[in-house]
Amino acid sequence: MTTNSNELHVIFGTGPLGRSVAASLVRRNLRVRMVNRSGKAVELPEGVEIISADAYDPASVKKVTTGAAVVYQCAQPGYTEWAEKFPGLQNGILEGTAANAAVSANNVEQRIHADSSAALRRASLETGR
Repeated sequence: MTTNSNELHVIFGTGPLGRSVAASLVRRNLRVRMVNRSGKAVELPEGVEIISADAYDPASVKKVTTGAAVVYQCAQPGYTEWAEKFPGLQNGILEGTAANAAVSANNVEQRIHADSSAALRRASLETGR
């Protein structure tokens, strides 16, 4: 794959949403790195880099997003684990990404934090926790 840009686009999650985002970016000849826990994936567009990282750990996220122009959060825990795991996942990705001078997530962080907090409150009320 020949890219017309050195601009790095990092995608967390290699499921259907992440693969769709990657395919769109590759069609634009952009440099794409995908991240998941194992560092392995199938059916990725040619030329996409795949690496392993712990998205819950801001230091790990910071390492794999260094130099990124854009970070896409397409990872998600299993549906039954959303209330428990989504806030930590979002926090890890946002903190790690924001720690890089080249990538700022400040505007997104406020919105996601508010959305995550509201979802967590609703889940707590529903489960009685």
